[in-house]
Amino acid sequence: MLTAPNFNQGEGLMQPDLVILNSIKSGKNAMPAYRGILSDRDILDVVAYLRTLN
Repeated sequence: MLTAPNFNQGEGLMQPDLVILNSIKSGKNAMPAYRGILSDRDILDVVAYLRTLN
């Protein structure tokens, strides 16, 4: 089961990019799914940006 990554604590960013990509595309609980809204490349760009913040 996919869970929404917790970027506040950095644990979510320890997962491989494709795991985070699938979590963002699928959504969970309060986090909406972004499948069809953002392209895979856009999501991976966001992941790359989030990694620069830690």
